[in-house]
Amino acid sequence: MTKNFSGKFWSFTFYLLFFAGAVAIYNYFALYFQQEGIPGVQIGLLMGTSSLISIFAGPLWSGLADASHRHRLVLFTAIIGNVIAIFLFPIFHTFLPFLVLMIIQSLFGGPIVSMVDNSTMSMLGDEKEMYGRVRIGGTIGWGVAAPIVGVIVARFGLRWNFSIYAGLVLIALIAVQQLRFGQRVVSVSFLGGIRELLTDRKWIVFLTIVFIAGSGSAVISNYLFIYLQKIGTSPSWMGWAVTISTVAELPALLVAHRLLKRLGSDGLLTLGLAATALRCGLYGLVNVPWLALVIQLIQFFTYPILLVAGVSYAHENAPAGLGATAQSIFSSSFMGFGYAAGGFIGGVLIQYIGVQKMFLVFGMLILLAALIFGLAQRLQSVSQPA
Repeated sequence: MTKNFSGKFWSFTFYLLFFAGAVAIYNYFALYFQQEGIPGVQIGLLMGTSSLISIFAGPLWSGLADASHRHRLVLFTAIIGNVIAIFLFPIFHTFLPFLVLMIIQSLFGGPIVSMVDNSTMSMLGDEKEMYGRVRIGGTIGWGVAAPIVGVIVARFGLRWNFSIYAGLVLIALIAVQQLRFGQRVVSVSFLGGIRELLTDRKWIVFLTIVFIAGSGSAVISNYLFIYLQKIGTSPSWMGWAVTISTVAELPALLVAHRLLKRLGSDGLLTLGLAATALRCGLYGLVNVPWLALVIQLIQFFTYPILLVAGVSYAHENAPAGLGATAQSIFSSSFMGFGYAAGGFIGGVLIQYIGVQKMFLVFGMLILLAALIFGLAQRLQSVSQPA
């Protein structure tokens, strides 16, 4: 019991500090690049490249950790490299240096959250359904820091954001030293485990769905502030927009284990897809700042639902000894391929049709995917013998 409490505490603390720092960076990247005079297509390339690098970085680092059983050292190295790259951004002002730094910070940052997720699931033992309640630390950190960062941006500008991130994530290294990682006997080779995951029909369907969900999550995360700026929202209220979505996310993480038991991972993914489509569609239609803030409440049904469903599925279906690798493959499809596609395509669409029409396009495409996936699951359940 004591060990479980300790594991929950240190995982909670890491999520709290890491995401308090992350809110200063990831929602502001596109806005910062726009401020520096980078055109929309190049912003899309920067955002897409970051996610694309994460696709390969996460599984490679996590695979190295699984193979060497040096998870803590690998995680520590990844965090230090990521922080150094982030801290250097204010020194430069043009596309090519930004591109290099986005590649470096993504190369080191790709495995961080998935490795901590794997540690958390391992330390929870028989209480794995409590993942959402531990992960809520990240939601609290994100929500508390968001309005503070908004005030800092309004008063001092965006350059301070990089120092905020670096400072908080370095403090989070204290929690990293207390994390424990399961050391299960590997049932297959590393490459064999990868092959097993990527040739399994259920995993292929799962990764396809989280890719689509990731593309929708990417345009919301990357371009929300450009949308809010377009409709006349002040920088300080942009911070509150994040806080509102965070408040909506808190109860979702508290009850996610019940929803998971009731709907299963497939049902949660369908729900998350439909809600993401609705949210994108509303951004495309709403031009009033206070109504845009109300839309943030849909967060309850989007990111936290998708996250819990994905992490749970990856943990339950991972080959023995490849838990970190399975989490990274999920993360690569969701926040790698998905975020890369959403980031790049979203940036291109913003330049040619505007940010609101971009959201409408994504909303319609994601809704179509949700309808097809939901119907497929319904037909599958009907065809199965009772």
